[in-house]
Amino acid sequence: LGKTAFGSDPENCPFEKINLPASIEYISSSNPFMYCTKLKEITVDAANEYYTVSDGVLFSKDMTLLVCYPQMLGGSSYTIPEGVTELGSAALYNTGLEEITFPSTLAVIDYFALGSLTGLTSVDMSGTALSSIGSFAFSGCSALSEVKLPDTLYGIDGGAFYNCKALTEITLPENLNIGQYAFMDTGLKSIEIPESVESIAYSALGYCTAANGEETPVAGFTVIGQYGSAAYTYCTDSDSDYGYTNDFTFMTPEQAQQQSELLAQERFTEGAFEYAVISDKAVITLCTSQDTVIDVPDTLGGYPVSTIYPAAFSGLTATVINLPDSVTTIREMAFYNCAYLQSITLPAGTESVGNNAFDTCTSLETIDFGGAKTI
Repeated sequence: LGKTAFGSDPENCPFEKINLPASIEYISSSNPFMYCTKLKEITVDAANEYYTVSDGVLFSKDMTLLVCYPQMLGGSSYTIPEGVTELGSAALYNTGLEEITFPSTLAVIDYFALGSLTGLTSVDMSGTALSSIGSFAFSGCSALSEVKLPDTLYGIDGGAFYNCKALTEITLPENLNIGQYAFMDTGLKSIEIPESVESIAYSALGYCTAANGEETPVAGFTVIGQYGSAAYTYCTDSDSDYGYTNDFTFMTPEQAQQQSELLAQERFTEGAFEYAVISDKAVITLCTSQDTVIDVPDTLGGYPVSTIYPAAFSGLTATVINLPDSVTTIREMAFYNCAYLQSITLPAGTESVGNNAFDTCTSLETIDFGGAKTI
């Protein structure tokens, strides 16, 4: 049976029951049943040497390959039998399943295998032997919010979780390769990438589809990882062939923890400055001044100003920003997109300047880094 044995038009495929004779030796790996949206039942002649049916589901004879769960078979939950090592392409595609139990023997999930399961909210594959998740394997699972992956996984192919809009967090295993569009149009606003992840393809993370159909970066998307890793490279990666350049915020796990702790702190406002107090020092989290020249005070709430937090001065129209001598730390993207900023002098006591601190400051002509030890 070739890939279009039953047609390729899901809107007009009439088959509700398909009987396979003993003579069938091969069914295309592209799954000819994919477009059979009305299919309720598949039967196989008992004398067939290559295929069998169990509980209405089509398998290879040895029960290692799940070929097809008919789209109209019914049922909201399904336990994939132990011994199954592979879910074939579109094997459970577009069914009404809301709960799936995976066997420990599972090693491969082919493309579209679990696509368009709109009632599926969570999948736990942590106890499997899974090595790869195929292209668009979970695409269109719009309610999927929890995904647990095994340590054996080394490949998440292109579009694997495309359009899983409810997915807002995921823990990735070590030594992974992440394919193009793998997490496009998800609910992820940030992601932590293990240092051992080997490759991240273009538009794999931090992209969504705009109203005009174009690929658009997710505003404020943050990648958490280690300097020098694939995660770090991805934040500013570019590809002239596909016309994209990444500009994502990068943080180490330690910096992310610091940010989390800061966001949990009580915020105060004094004039045009929002700040938090950490270890008896003021940390500026936001400046709303519209002045051409901004003089940052040396104290806020009676506490010395020590740190300019990520994106705190982002997008301001000032041409000059004067910092007090008390400032020791300029965090990542602190002055991002201050397009009118022409010059700045950092205090002599400045110890570090974070990544992309002055990124897209297109008018910046001069900068004195003061006593900064790390830039």
